[in-house]
Amino acid sequence: MVEMIVVIGIVTMLASISIVSFRRGGRATDLTREAQTLALNLRRAQNMALTGALFQGATPGGYGIYLNAASPNSYILFADLDDNKLYGGIGELIETITFQKNVVITGLAPASAVNIVYSPPEPTTTIYDDTGANLGNTASATLGFSGATIFKTVNINISGQISVQ
Repeated sequence: MVEMIVVIGIVTMLASISIVSFRRGGRATDLTREAQTLALNLRRAQNMALTGALFQGATPGGYGIYLNAASPNSYILFADLDDNKLYGGIGELIETITFQKNVVITGLAPASAVNIVYSPPEPTTTIYDDTGANLGNTASATLGFSGATIFKTVNINISGQISVQ
């Protein structure tokens, strides 16, 4: 009888450990999916610039993604109608993409708001802050969960390279 109780206790303990591990693995998968979706939308903006896609019947100066630490639950795909390399508001909005499964932007570098714009025909990549200051050759967006210790970082380079780490 005692042996049976010990075996049941061990099985219960192993089951609870596996459930916790499964949940943690599910969160990691959700985070990876959202980081890959951000990278995909960066490529989408790049391809729109490369193909000269029309927006509201006109060819904009480029297409971009706007990330802002003040809005950590979403980011914006936009058409740069005035060719200033900045998101100019609702008139340039193509789509607001909201992160799923409680994923948020936990960090942006090198500024708290980043405009990544691809301009035709090459497409040329520019990385600016909200004031129009050039932020250099690279930018990164770190995604995670509030209070969690797992993160994914999407890196963007002006050569057009996009990677997820």
